[in-house]
Amino acid sequence: MQKEKICLTFDVEEFSIPIDYNIQSKHTNNTEFSKKGLENILSLLTKHNIKATFFTTGYFAEKQQDIVKKLHMAGHEIASHSYKDENHSNFTKKQTFEKIKLSKEILESTIKSKIKGFRMPQFSINKHTLKILKTLNFKYDSSLHPAIVPGHYYNFFKPTKIYKMENLTEIPISVLPLIRFPISWLWMRNLGNWVTNLGTKFNNPTILYFHPWEFTKLPKIKGIPNYITRKTGKIFLDQLKRYIEFNKTSQFCKLSDLLN
Repeated sequence: MQKEKICLTFDVEEFSIPIDYNIQSKHTNNTEFSKKGLENILSLLTKHNIKATFFTTGYFAEKQQDIVKKLHMAGHEIASHSYKDENHSNFTKKQTFEKIKLSKEILESTIKSKIKGFRMPQFSINKHTLKILKTLNFKYDSSLHPAIVPGHYYNFFKPTKIYKMENLTEIPISVLPLIRFPISWLWMRNLGNWVTNLGTKFNNPTILYFHPWEFTKLPKIKGIPNYITRKTGKIFLDQLKRYIEFNKTSQFCKLSDLLN
Protein backbone atom coordinates (compact mmCIF):
# COMPACT_ATOMS: atom_id res chain seq x y z
CA MET A 1 0.00 0.00 0.00
CA GLN A 2 1.39 3.38 -1.03
CA LYS A 3 2.07 5.80 1.80
CA GLU A 4 0.23 9.10 2.02
CA LYS A 5 2.51 12.00 1.12
CA ILE A 6 3.00 15.25 3.02
CA CYS A 7 5.02 18.20 1.74
CA LEU A 8 6.12 20.83 4.24
CA THR A 9 6.87 24.09 2.42
CA PHE A 10 8.23 27.34 3.82
CA ASP A 11 8.05 30.83 2.32
CA VAL A 12 11.49 32.18 3.17
CA GLU A 13 11.27 35.95 3.08
CA GLU A 14 12.15 39.18 4.76
CA PHE A 15 9.59 40.15 7.41
CA SER A 16 7.06 42.42 5.76
CA ILE A 17 3.83 44.03 6.88
CA PRO A 18 0.98 43.91 4.34
CA ILE A 19 0.43 47.30 2.75
CA ASP A 20 -3.25 47.30 3.69
CA TYR A 21 -2.28 47.64 7.37
CA ASN A 22 -0.64 50.98 6.50
CA ILE A 23 1.97 50.57 9.25
CA GLN A 24 5.56 51.75 9.30
CA SER A 25 7.77 49.47 11.38
CA LYS A 26 11.46 49.18 12.15
CA HIS A 27 11.05 45.43 11.55
CA THR A 28 10.16 45.82 7.86
CA ASN A 29 12.65 43.94 5.64
CA ASN A 30 14.16 42.22 8.69
CA THR A 31 15.76 38.93 7.59
CA GLU A 32 16.97 37.88 11.05
CA PHE A 33 13.53 36.63 12.11
CA SER A 34 13.43 34.16 9.23
CA LYS A 35 17.08 33.21 9.68
CA LYS A 36 16.55 32.27 13.33
CA GLY A 37 13.36 30.44 12.43
CA LEU A 38 15.16 28.50 9.72
CA GLU A 39 17.80 27.34 12.18
CA ASN A 40 15.05 25.97 14.43
CA ILE A 41 13.22 24.35 11.51
CA LEU A 42 16.40 22.78 10.13
CA SER A 43 17.15 21.20 13.50
CA LEU A 44 13.63 19.72 13.72
CA LEU A 45 13.63 18.39 10.16
CA THR A 46 17.08 16.87 10.57
CA LYS A 47 15.99 15.09 13.74
CA HIS A 48 13.06 13.50 11.90
CA ASN A 49 14.95 12.93 8.62
CA ILE A 50 12.50 15.05 6.63
CA LYS A 51 13.28 16.98 3.46
CA ALA A 52 11.20 20.05 2.68
CA THR A 53 10.83 22.82 0.09
CA PHE A 54 11.89 26.40 0.83
CA PHE A 55 10.48 29.11 -1.45
CA THR A 56 13.08 31.83 -1.02
CA THR A 57 13.10 35.47 -2.07
CA GLY A 58 16.15 36.75 -3.89
CA TYR A 59 16.39 39.55 -1.32
CA PHE A 60 16.61 37.07 1.56
CA ALA A 61 19.21 35.00 -0.29
CA GLU A 62 21.36 38.11 -0.83
CA LYS A 63 21.23 38.97 2.88
CA GLN A 64 21.48 35.45 4.31
CA GLN A 65 23.50 33.38 1.85
CA ASP A 66 24.96 31.03 4.46
CA ILE A 67 21.66 29.64 5.75
CA VAL A 68 20.33 29.19 2.18
CA LYS A 69 23.45 27.24 1.27
CA LYS A 70 23.09 25.22 4.47
CA LEU A 71 19.54 24.24 3.60
CA HIS A 72 20.62 23.15 0.12
CA MET A 73 23.58 21.15 1.45
CA ALA A 74 21.24 19.39 3.89
CA GLY A 75 19.25 18.07 0.91
CA HIS A 76 16.29 20.43 1.07
CA GLU A 77 14.82 21.99 -2.05
CA ILE A 78 15.37 25.69 -2.71
CA ALA A 79 12.70 27.25 -4.93
CA SER A 80 11.90 30.82 -5.96
CA HIS A 81 9.61 33.25 -4.13
CA SER A 82 10.31 36.13 -6.53
CA TYR A 83 12.69 38.89 -5.45
CA LYS A 84 10.80 40.38 -2.48
CA ASP A 85 7.68 39.63 -0.47
CA GLU A 86 5.41 42.08 -2.26
CA ASN A 87 2.06 41.86 -3.96
CA HIS A 88 2.51 41.32 -7.71
CA SER A 89 -1.15 41.60 -8.72
CA ASN A 90 -0.75 44.90 -10.54
CA PHE A 91 2.79 44.39 -11.83
CA THR A 92 3.34 44.77 -15.56
CA LYS A 93 4.67 41.88 -17.61
CA LYS A 94 8.11 43.51 -17.64
CA GLN A 95 8.13 44.03 -13.87
CA THR A 96 6.98 40.48 -13.20
CA PHE A 97 9.57 39.01 -15.56
CA GLU A 98 12.43 41.02 -14.07
CA LYS A 99 11.55 40.14 -10.47
CA ILE A 100 11.21 36.42 -11.13
CA LYS A 101 14.28 36.25 -13.37
CA LEU A 102 16.42 38.12 -10.83
CA SER A 103 15.32 35.82 -8.04
CA LYS A 104 16.11 32.71 -10.08
CA GLU A 105 19.55 34.04 -10.98
CA ILE A 106 20.40 34.93 -7.37
CA LEU A 107 19.26 31.56 -6.03
CA GLU A 108 21.05 29.54 -8.70
CA SER A 109 24.21 31.53 -8.10
CA THR A 110 23.90 30.93 -4.35
CA ILE A 111 23.36 27.16 -4.37
CA LYS A 112 25.03 26.36 -7.72
CA SER A 113 22.02 24.35 -8.83
CA LYS A 114 18.97 24.80 -11.06
CA ILE A 115 15.77 26.16 -9.56
CA LYS A 116 12.67 24.16 -10.54
CA GLY A 117 9.83 25.59 -8.46
CA PHE A 118 8.09 28.90 -7.90
CA ARG A 119 5.54 30.39 -5.51
CA MET A 120 4.29 33.93 -5.91
CA PRO A 121 4.50 36.08 -2.75
CA GLN A 122 1.08 36.46 -1.12
CA PHE A 123 -0.28 34.13 -3.86
CA SER A 124 -0.61 37.30 -5.96
CA ILE A 125 -0.24 35.57 -9.31
CA ASN A 126 -1.10 37.87 -12.24
CA LYS A 127 -2.03 37.22 -15.86
CA HIS A 128 1.62 37.22 -16.97
CA THR A 129 3.03 34.83 -14.37
CA LEU A 130 2.48 31.37 -15.85
CA LYS A 131 3.78 32.32 -19.28
CA ILE A 132 6.87 33.86 -17.68
CA LEU A 133 7.49 30.73 -15.61
CA LYS A 134 7.40 28.63 -18.77
CA THR A 135 9.76 31.05 -20.53
CA LEU A 136 12.21 30.84 -17.63
CA ASN A 137 12.05 27.02 -17.63
CA PHE A 138 10.46 26.49 -14.24
CA LYS A 139 9.06 22.98 -13.83
CA TYR A 140 6.26 23.71 -11.38
CA ASP A 141 4.29 26.46 -9.68
CA SER A 142 2.67 26.39 -6.23
CA SER A 143 0.95 29.78 -6.19
CA LEU A 144 -2.62 28.51 -5.98
CA HIS A 145 -4.33 28.46 -2.58
CA PRO A 146 -7.84 27.23 -3.44
CA ALA A 147 -9.32 28.54 -0.20
CA ILE A 148 -11.91 31.02 0.95
CA VAL A 149 -10.25 33.77 3.01
CA PRO A 150 -12.61 36.74 3.47
CA GLY A 151 -10.99 40.01 2.47
CA HIS A 152 -8.18 38.25 0.59
CA TYR A 153 -9.47 35.72 -1.91
CA TYR A 154 -12.41 33.55 -2.83
CA ASN A 155 -11.06 30.54 -4.68
CA PHE A 156 -14.01 28.22 -4.26
CA PHE A 157 -13.96 26.99 -7.85
CA LYS A 158 -10.19 26.65 -8.26
CA PRO A 159 -8.68 23.14 -8.59
CA THR A 160 -7.46 21.42 -5.43
CA LYS A 161 -5.53 18.64 -7.17
CA ILE A 162 -2.20 18.73 -8.98
CA TYR A 163 -2.57 19.37 -12.70
CA LYS A 164 -0.39 20.09 -15.72
CA MET A 165 -0.33 23.08 -18.06
CA GLU A 166 1.83 21.99 -20.99
CA ASN A 167 5.38 21.86 -19.56
CA LEU A 168 4.44 23.40 -16.20
CA THR A 169 2.84 21.57 -13.26
CA GLU A 170 0.56 23.38 -10.79
CA ILE A 171 0.70 22.14 -7.19
CA PRO A 172 -2.08 23.77 -5.12
CA ILE A 173 -1.90 24.32 -1.36
CA SER A 174 -4.12 21.87 0.54
CA VAL A 175 -7.40 22.94 2.13
CA LEU A 176 -10.34 21.26 3.83
CA PRO A 177 -12.43 19.99 0.90
CA LEU A 178 -15.95 21.24 0.24
CA ILE A 179 -15.72 24.23 2.61
CA ARG A 180 -12.28 25.27 1.27
CA PHE A 181 -10.96 26.12 4.74
CA PRO A 182 -7.16 26.74 5.03
CA ILE A 183 -5.11 24.30 7.13
CA SER A 184 -1.63 25.87 7.07
CA TRP A 185 0.34 28.56 8.94
CA LEU A 186 -1.74 30.93 11.11
CA TRP A 187 -4.81 28.68 10.91
CA MET A 188 -2.82 25.75 12.26
CA ARG A 189 -1.03 27.99 14.76
CA ASN A 190 -4.17 29.66 16.14
CA LEU A 191 -6.69 26.82 15.91
CA GLY A 192 -4.46 23.87 16.74
CA ASN A 193 -3.27 20.71 15.00
CA TRP A 194 -6.75 19.22 14.72
CA VAL A 195 -7.61 21.35 11.68
CA THR A 196 -4.38 20.36 9.90
CA ASN A 197 -4.66 16.69 10.84
CA LEU A 198 -8.23 16.67 9.55
CA GLY A 199 -7.12 18.29 6.30
CA THR A 200 -4.29 15.77 5.99
CA LYS A 201 -6.80 12.94 6.28
CA PHE A 202 -8.70 14.24 3.24
CA ASN A 203 -5.72 15.16 1.02
CA ASN A 204 -3.04 13.07 -0.65
CA PRO A 205 -0.60 14.58 -1.13
CA THR A 206 -1.02 17.21 1.58
CA ILE A 207 0.74 20.50 0.79
CA LEU A 208 1.27 22.79 3.79
CA TYR A 209 2.96 26.17 3.93
CA PHE A 210 4.55 28.20 6.71
CA HIS A 211 6.90 31.16 7.20
CA PRO A 212 10.22 30.68 9.01
CA TRP A 213 9.63 33.83 11.09
CA GLU A 214 6.73 31.97 12.72
CA PHE A 215 9.27 29.67 14.37
CA THR A 216 11.09 32.39 16.29
CA LYS A 217 9.45 34.50 18.98
CA LEU A 218 8.18 37.68 17.38
CA PRO A 219 7.85 40.99 19.23
CA LYS A 220 4.44 42.63 19.47
CA ILE A 221 4.07 45.16 16.68
CA LYS A 222 1.60 47.97 17.19
CA GLY A 223 -1.23 47.80 14.71
CA ILE A 224 -0.65 44.15 13.73
CA PRO A 225 -3.49 41.77 14.68
CA ASN A 226 -2.58 39.43 17.52
CA TYR A 227 -3.28 36.32 15.45
CA ILE A 228 -0.31 37.17 13.20
CA THR A 229 2.28 37.02 15.99
CA ARG A 230 0.71 34.89 18.75
CA LYS A 231 2.05 31.41 19.54
CA THR A 232 5.19 31.94 17.46
CA GLY A 233 8.64 30.59 18.35
CA LYS A 234 9.05 27.43 20.42
CA ILE A 235 5.30 27.05 20.86
CA PHE A 236 4.76 26.65 17.14
CA LEU A 237 7.92 24.61 16.66
CA ASP A 238 6.64 22.12 19.25
CA GLN A 239 3.27 22.13 17.49
CA LEU A 240 4.88 21.25 14.16
CA LYS A 241 6.87 18.53 15.93
CA ARG A 242 3.64 17.01 17.25
CA TYR A 243 2.12 17.15 13.76
CA ILE A 244 5.12 15.32 12.31
CA GLU A 245 5.00 12.65 15.01
CA PHE A 246 1.23 12.20 14.65
CA ASN A 247 1.71 11.60 10.92
CA LYS A 248 4.90 9.55 11.20
CA THR A 249 3.55 6.78 8.97
CA SER A 250 3.23 9.23 6.06
CA GLN A 251 5.98 9.96 3.57
CA PHE A 252 7.32 13.51 3.94
CA CYS A 253 8.81 14.79 0.70
CA LYS A 254 9.81 17.84 -1.37
CA LEU A 255 7.46 19.32 -3.95
CA SER A 256 9.84 18.41 -6.76
CA ASP A 257 9.44 14.74 -5.75
CA LEU A 258 5.81 14.95 -6.84
CA LEU A 259 6.91 15.55 -10.44
CA ASN A 260 8.40 12.07 -10.79
